[in-house]
Amino acid sequence: MFLAVLTSVRLRGAVALLLRFRSTLVIVEHENDAPASITLNTVTAATQLGGGVSCLVAGTKCDVVARDLNY
Repeated sequence: MFLAVLTSVRLRGAVALLLRFRSTLVIVEHENDAPASITLNTVTAATQLGGGVSCLVAGTKCDVVARDLNY
């Protein structure tokens, strides 16, 4: 009985770990007012992979870019 429970817990942990890796982080290239076209291509490809897509927008005055990517 203990072995069956231990195996079940290990399998759930492995599945949770694999599901965690089903996400993509996109580093956004932008010119303070709009994301670069290569970034939009990358976001499109990431959405086709399935899972979550997160975008990292860094820099000054990048709130417009972040709003454009929030869809």
